[in-house]
Amino acid sequence: MKTRLPWLALCVALAAPTLAQDAPPTPKELERLRAEKQQLEGELEQLRNAHRSEIAKLEAEAEHLEAKAKLAEQKLEAELASQRAELKRLEAASALAKAKLENDRADAKAKLEQLEDADKLREHEDLGELRAKRERMQLARELQEAELAKELAAAVAEKERLDVQNEKLASELRQLELKQASERLRIQAESTRLNFSRLQLDSQSAARRAELTALEHQVALRRAQEKLKDVVAEGVPYPAQPFAEGKLTISDRRISLNEPIITGTADYVCERIHFYNNQSTEAPIFIVIDRCPGGSVMEGYRIVKAMEASKAPIHVVVKSFAASMAAIITTLADYSYAYPNAVILHHQMSTGANGNMTQIKEQFEEAQEWAKRLMHPVCKKIGVAPEDWVKQMYAKNSTGDWAEFATEAQKLKWVGQVVNEIREEGIVERPTGAPPQPWYFILFGEVQYDAQGKPYRYLPRLGPYDFYWLNSRDRYWRVR
Repeated sequence: MKTRLPWLALCVALAAPTLAQDAPPTPKELERLRAEKQQLEGELEQLRNAHRSEIAKLEAEAEHLEAKAKLAEQKLEAELASQRAELKRLEAASALAKAKLENDRADAKAKLEQLEDADKLREHEDLGELRAKRERMQLARELQEAELAKELAAAVAEKERLDVQNEKLASELRQLELKQASERLRIQAESTRLNFSRLQLDSQSAARRAELTALEHQVALRRAQEKLKDVVAEGVPYPAQPFAEGKLTISDRRISLNEPIITGTADYVCERIHFYNNQSTEAPIFIVIDRCPGGSVMEGYRIVKAMEASKAPIHVVVKSFAASMAAIITTLADYSYAYPNAVILHHQMSTGANGNMTQIKEQFEEAQEWAKRLMHPVCKKIGVAPEDWVKQMYAKNSTGDWAEFATEAQKLKWVGQVVNEIREEGIVERPTGAPPQPWYFILFGEVQYDAQGKPYRYLPRLGPYDFYWLNSRDRYWRVR
């Protein structure tokens, strides 16, 4: 583990000059730094795990030693208690024997005195018999004194034996106390060693953390430098006249209007119109239509009224296709733009009716009123009577779907300006995500074989007024 510290320091030293250079790091350098950081983090994690394992092992050993010492101390205390009890018992036995001996001596002395008194009282008895009796008594007394002396000697010997045993027990007790003190000192020394080892490990861990922090700072700096390349640091311009010299500049005050206009679309668009107005009533707001086939009249009407009520100017931009309600929004806008090849389509409003004849008549009258309220403002702006405009629609196309490229739609006043260049200044972060994947090939575009055995696949359904411009000489790609 110690040999890795210089290597880590070398990595930091090698990385520092790179960070000091003005030139941004190459992707290979960033990848190398990421790999080095991951390797260092892995090594540091291994060191941390090793340190944790060693600390846990030392702590377990210390706990084991402490438990062992406590068990030995408890065992010694039990032995000492047992020996003390035995000593007290022996001392009590010795005192009892001594008291018995003294009592026997007192009894013998009392008997002797009784005998002497009896001798004095019986002086008138026969001298020979008295002497014999005295001799017998003297002999008995001597025998009794000898027995008492023997018992006294035995008691003294027992006392001496008990004194020796007490001394031995006291010596053993002192040895046990010394051994216990020595074991305590050893445990204290081992605990001190473990604490010192723990401090060493903590110091090493702190050094590793400092190295990792330095590397993380370097990586963070690299990431910050890399992130700076993913954003546009300059401010977004908000020119009062976004269309100048044939170029349209769209800011981040941008609202997308794509796909059918359905329930919720008006909320999405109108809320953003109100929000941008609350930010500024002078900077333009852009409604950008990439591809919208139209949709709900009521939702579209709310969008038109929000455009009319907006203090900030509303600019509608058509990039590919705007039909029906989306075309009405484009035409009614005070400012509108379209790419030359963008298609704008106007037609009559369509609906469905059900019920009895009276109900159908009422629904028809309601549809006429809606058509008048939306189509008449459009006709007024382009300068054509409503009935004439309907005739022109069917004169242009039998279905009444009148579609024109923006170059022709401008002449018809459907759109204000045709632009060849549009700048999206509001895109200030690097776009992410993968390009569209042909999911429809997986679901519906499996390889098939025709009558001649040739493989082919169907292309997905095109959007309105779109065409395939695709080379397929072997007829592998086909349109339904």
